[in-house]
Amino acid sequence: MAVARRNVLLRAEVLEDRATPASFNTGAGPGPGAAAGAAGTTGLPGAAPLVVSGLRDGTAFLYASQVGGRYTTPAAVLRPFGAVAADVRAATADVNADGTPDTVLVTGPGTPLRVAVISGRDNATVLLAPFDPFGGDFAGGGFVAAADFDRDGRAELIVTPDDGGGARVAIFSLLPAGITRRADYLTLDPDFRGGLRVAAGNVNLDGTPDLVVTAGFGGGPRVTVLDGRRVFTTTGSVAADKLVNDFFVFDAGLRNGVYVAVGDVNGDGFGDLIFGAGPGGGPEVKVVSGQNLLILGAPAAVAAPLSDFFAGGSAADRSGVRVAAVDADGDARADVAVGLASPPRARVYLGKSFVNAGEPAASQDLNPFGGPAAITNVFVG
Repeated sequence: MAVARRNVLLRAEVLEDRATPASFNTGAGPGPGAAAGAAGTTGLPGAAPLVVSGLRDGTAFLYASQVGGRYTTPAAVLRPFGAVAADVRAATADVNADGTPDTVLVTGPGTPLRVAVISGRDNATVLLAPFDPFGGDFAGGGFVAAADFDRDGRAELIVTPDDGGGARVAIFSLLPAGITRRADYLTLDPDFRGGLRVAAGNVNLDGTPDLVVTAGFGGGPRVTVLDGRRVFTTTGSVAADKLVNDFFVFDAGLRNGVYVAVGDVNGDGFGDLIFGAGPGGGPEVKVVSGQNLLILGAPAAVAAPLSDFFAGGSAADRSGVRVAAVDADGDARADVAVGLASPPRARVYLGKSFVNAGEPAASQDLNPFGGPAAITNVFVG
């Protein structure tokens, strides 16, 4: 059902007077067309795969890291939705508890929203056939993340709508009996219709991934960090369910939203928050220390980020930048992948290269699109 778009100011409200942040702890079968190049997600031990997408034909390219923490040729080309006139977005995590990261994919705008999961064992077996997470065949696209909130070895799927959808978060578990909805709620602003972007990672060192939600297009760069132990029970707006008060990560006057990922970039054990400017803005990447966020508070952490730079050195590019946290070199430090549209490519920065606030040395650029394709957005996951 079409939803009237409403651009609103997503205000960073004072949610509570909190001197000590909450919860801070110091101490299926094979399916035709599912994939081409059906090799498993093998590569450098301890490293994580990277998915790059952006073509409006339902295609995603999956890379396995090799020696030196480099991604070479795609290990698989994934098409779980068949030939659709839309891009796809992806995340990787072990969804079925077999010890191998699987690929969770969602359709972008232009086709009825669907989510699917492809096994990382062979990049061909469909663990979860395409399904509609919200009902109603919403055609505005979505975003996905995956993380094991209940620590049963099976990562949950987190789905949010893209532009034109509400500020909605839906969480699912893929169990032997099938897909189960675990939570479904609104957050940030229930009246907002620009959709949400989402990521998950252990920000507060308690062993449970936390959920980070940001505004989509038309909203300010507002960020909510939900305690991972409460993601199944929260209503999305209760202050006690959040690790810190909501905050803006870029200029509060911007209205293009913000992309987000979570990973321990500096190796201190806390999940750091990786932000990318939304479409219409320059490709600014800002990495905020999770430890500083919890101890010093959001204003201080945002004012003194671990890194803040324009990816590719181009402040003139106005296509924004998509971000992902991966471990390309298997050193247990998060590496940062970004998706750039001018020219279309994915760029990888190793975590060990983040030594000051400027742009790190790039490990590599990847272009799986076969030349200078007309691509508006490059997604990484």
